[in-house]
Amino acid sequence: MNKKQKFHRYDLVRIAKNLSKDNMSHFTSDRNAIVLGSYADEFPHWSGLDSHKEYDLYVEGEGETAWYLEKQLTLIKKNQQKLLEKWRKIRS
Repeated sequence: MNKKQKFHRYDLVRIAKNLSKDNMSHFTSDRNAIVLGSYADEFPHWSGLDSHKEYDLYVEGEGETAWYLEKQLTLIKKNQQKLLEKWRKIRS
């Protein structure tokens, strides 16, 4: 776990409504998601300056997707592993 990062594994977050200003209008927006990890978590051997500010998410009703920027996410609640398990079960 990278102490520099704002969000951590299993944090429930809300994805911003408008992602077009970041040239990400094709990404899912305005939905709840659970953080699976940061780029720094998943690729520790590559430690770019902002690798702790990009996140792999599990989007409710859709599944896993990456890389969302820290500024596009708002924390709702920490430690939501059980909710993630529930979402994954629904999709299977």
